[in-house]
Amino acid sequence: MLVKDRMSRNPVTISPDTSVSEALNLMRQSKVRRMPVLDRHGRLVG
Repeated sequence: MLVKDRMSRNPVTISPDTSVSEALNLMRQSKVRRMPVLDRHGRLVG
């Protein structure tokens, strides 16, 4: 098995300025447990 077989092709992302409640709502709606945090340039920061 390869990583590409398990990875999310279009992951749900948030910004550092997203509120915790908004992030939780988005996680529930999207049925995900983790979301990459991207800065305004699209760089991974968390």
